[in-house]
Amino acid sequence: DPPVTGHFRGVSDLCWEPARGSYLLTAGLDQTCRLWAEVPTPEGFTIWKEAGRPQVHGYDMTAVRCVGTGRSPGRGEPPHRYVSGSDEKEVRGFD
Repeated sequence: DPPVTGHFRGVSDLCWEPARGSYLLTAGLDQTCRLWAEVPTPEGFTIWKEAGRPQVHGYDMTAVRCVGTGRSPGRGEPPHRYVSGSDEKEVRGFD
């Protein structure tokens, strides 16, 4: 079995994907944002696992918000947009 992954310091904020709740973003004091999603197992179950680290930062992360509306690109807000904040007091946006 693969090892359990996750933040190695506290989680300061989290946000569900707004359209269908298909993933969860977390912001941590380990200077990362992490993306969590359901993954099927060989036994036919689904489990939640870390699927990616969309942002690694030089400061502790303090906030994360999903702001995409779930509409397809070209018809409004991109579906997977998020913003994050950190101890450097800057907010950054990502598509």
